[in-house]
Amino acid sequence: MPQDTARRQIIQWLVVASIAIGSAYPLLEPQLTLLPAVVLKGLGVGLLAVTALLAARNTDGWLLAGVMAAGTAGDVLLAMPGRFIQGAAAFGVGHMLAIALYLRHRQRPLRAIPALTAAALIVTGVVLPRLLVPGDAGLAVYALLLTGMT
Repeated sequence: MPQDTARRQIIQWLVVASIAIGSAYPLLEPQLTLLPAVVLKGLGVGLLAVTALLAARNTDGWLLAGVMAAGTAGDVLLAMPGRFIQGAAAFGVGHMLAIALYLRHRQRPLRAIPALTAAALIVTGVVLPRLLVPGDAGLAVYALLLTGMT
């Protein structure tokens, strides 16, 4: 039992630290050089990834930890010059893990209105980027993953 209490306290402190860092980052980032900015940006979500890892007890918990870890990688890579594609790919991996998590908890049968709404969002999410930026297949795939989470 003492281990569970200690684990809960660590998790609480990690969440508080993540909120503090995530709140401070936009204020501090303009004054930071590249390395501290990248580290601070990664810590905001990275601490949540560690939190999810510590709290994971089953497949859902591991999937959530993976989503957070991929988000951390995406944030860090986007903060680095010339790493936009890699950052988007890391976020894409997180979106796929999130979709897997959501599918594990979908309710059946899907009623008509939510099904039509989801279909409209997916179609819009795939078609609209192709209209706005023709020929960018990467954007279309990313948009599909984003809207697929709906």
